[in-house]
This record gives sequence, C-alpha cells and structure tokens, in this order.
Amino acid sequence: MNRLYIIIPRLSFADIISKLAVFTFFVFIAFGNLFRFVNVSLFSDNVLASEGTIYLICAVLFFFVEIKAAQKMLMAVLSIGVLFSCFYGSIYSGFELKAFIYALRLVCMLWSGVLLGSLFFKKFQDDINAFLAFFLKAYLAALVLGLGIYFLFPSAGQFWEFLSENNIVFHGDPHSSRFVSVYFDPNFYAAIACIPFLISVTLFGSTRSMKYLLYAGLFGFSILLTWSRSGFATFLLVLAIYLVHKLNGLLRGYFRRLSFFLTFVLLLSIPIIIYFNNSAFEFFTDRVINILEDGSAFARWETFKDALSVIQEYPCWGVGYNYLACKEVRVDSSILLLLASFGIIPFIAIFGSLAFFLVRGLQKSFCMASGPLASAYRMFCGYLAVIVFFSSFFNNLLFYQFWLIPVLVLFTYFSLAMDCQNQNEV
Repeated sequence: MNRLYIIIPRLSFADIISKLAVFTFFVFIAFGNLFRFVNVSLFSDNVLASEGTIYLICAVLFFFVEIKAAQKMLMAVLSIGVLFSCFYGSIYSGFELKAFIYALRLVCMLWSGVLLGSLFFKKFQDDINAFLAFFLKAYLAALVLGLGIYFLFPSAGQFWEFLSENNIVFHGDPHSSRFVSVYFDPNFYAAIACIPFLISVTLFGSTRSMKYLLYAGLFGFSILLTWSRSGFATFLLVLAIYLVHKLNGLLRGYFRRLSFFLTFVLLLSIPIIIYFNNSAFEFFTDRVINILEDGSAFARWETFKDALSVIQEYPCWGVGYNYLACKEVRVDSSILLLLASFGIIPFIAIFGSLAFFLVRGLQKSFCMASGPLASAYRMFCGYLAVIVFFSSFFNNLLFYQFWLIPVLVLFTYFSLAMDCQNQNEV
C-alpha cells in the first residue's frame, strides 16, 4: 500500500519571525489606517495595531538580522538625539507622557525601517526587480482599497462615521469627493503615491512589461483624484525628475513610448475627472485662484509664523521633540517642526549626516554599471529632495509612519544591494 507523505519544512524561530515581519509590513502598507483597532485613553484617535505589531516584531528581529555598522551607528546617534531632545523639553516644560511616547515611536520607526530594509536584502539580495515588485504589490492593494473608499464614501465624513460605527475612531478632515485613501489624508497620499509610481516606471524600464506602465498610469490618476495642491506640485516635480533622468533615452525605444503614454494618461484623466467630479474641480480651482484668501492656506500661514517665533526664541536646541504642544503651537510643516523641536544645531547635524550617506550612495551608483538598481537609487534621491525641500514645508510628512518607514526600508535595501553589486563587479 502506497503511503502519501507530506513534507513540512522545518522553520527556525528566526525564519518564522522574518516571514512574520515581511507579512506584517505588507499589511501595514496595504491596509494603512484601517487597522486602528486599539483604544488608548491618552489619544483621541485609536492606535494603529499593525504599526505596534511591526515595532514588536522588529524588536525581536534585531537579534537575528545583521545591520551594517555605519547604519547602526547612524540610527543609534539619531535615537539618542531624539530621546535627548525629549528629555531637554521635559526639563523646561515639565514631563509629558504623550511627548515621551511620540519620541519612543520615532525611535521605533527609525530602527524598524533599517531592520526591515536589511531583512529584505537578506531575502532578495541584489535582485532589485523582485524587491520592487513585492513593494509594488502592497501599494496596489492600498490603491484598490482606496478606490473602494472613494466610490463608496464620496464624503469623508460618511467614512469616518462608518469607521466609528465599527469601533475604529479617527477624527479626519471632512473632505468631499477627494481620494483620502487607506492613509486617510489626500495630501499625504499624493506624496506617498509617488513611491509606487517611481517603482512602476523603474520596473517598466528594466522588464518592458506593459503592466507596469498601466500601474504607473493608475497611481498618477489616483494622485489627480486627491485634488491636493501640494500633491499635484509634488507629482509634477517627481515626474520632471524622472524625465530629466531618462532624457538621454527619451528619443528612442521604450522611454519615448513611456513618456507619450504618461502624458496621454494625464491629459485624458483631467477631462474625465472634471466631468464626473465637477464640484471637486470647482473647489480645487477656487482654492488655487484664491490661494491668498483660502482658509486652510491662511491657517497654515499662521502656524508657520507661530513656529518661526518659537525658533527665534529657542534657536539652538529648540523646545524639545513634541513639546510644541506645551507652547500651544500647532505646525503643519515638517521642516519647521524639526527646527522648533530640535533647534538649529541638531537640525544641521541630522541633515548633514543623512546627506553624507545619500551622497556616498550616489557616488556608489555612478561607479556601478548602468542598471535598474543605480537608476532607482538616483530617482529616489530626487524624490527625497522634492519631499524634504518642498512637500515637507506644507505637511508633517517626514514624521508620518506610512512615509518614513517605507522610505527607510527602500534606502537601506538600496545601500546594501549597491555594496553587493560593487563587490561582485570588482
């Protein structure tokens, strides 16, 4: 009698944790804020369960994943700086539990991004296409869910109410006919969606598969649905960087087809969106034309002035990370928030060290043979420059978990993969 044997591979504890980390990261990106199940009395909104799970898994992962010495030192210095800033703020303004929790959260975000990036390099090595394809799948899932939210709940207020009825408490802005996405904010989504857009065009360039061209068009289309002024500008700047980067190839082959296709999709999308969403278009146009009289723009300008006054009063070391609330100041600008919280001296040290690592990466990319890895790294450096020097002036994007963690994952992986390829080429 023949017997059927099922062979179950034996997984070590490290393998189980690694697979769980990859799965949790995918869920984190794909479902966004939909997993805000945890109610904590200290916060007005529910706490994101998937975010906390990532931090717990990465705490265990720390003992199984090797991190480069330079990256480990950078993260250690940044973590000490964040905690010191929080401690400094508690001396002058008194201890605030919420500020301390946010400081720990930022430290967790920094380490989680580097740990996950190192884990993905261990999983994919320098197979950049496989890595980016995995990343893209998570964002495609987020796009599908976002489109469902967009069509089922034309008013964001209805969506917040629906979530509340299902024990997910989130106090979002009452957007109407705008693509709020699973990240619950059209401005944030527009900046974040540039990541899968760049991934799509990178994969199209290396594989010439038309499906990636379609994905790039879909993400561009979804950005238009946000009706975000800063989002539109960010996307156009990123698109310009991509076209300049590929300038030498635009007149021949698939890069010419790509540029024509993207231009066609954008031009076709605008009249379609205007026809089916006329009220949102009128609202957007009015906000652009009357930007100096727009209520949200005026309110943002007032917060800018408040932040600048804090910076002038505490120029060197700031007021301490997340202690602006003690000064009753709310800032909608990551750059000004960094300056007001950390001060000018730590601000220069933070961006100086990050710029050093990015420039070293650029040098590595130019020393490599031309390929998708070097190309992707350069384009994402351009994207990061747009976010830091433009988008972050209008939104608190730099500290947003759905932006910071994926960006750290990408750049950690890029750095390790470029080192690997450079060693192979020697």
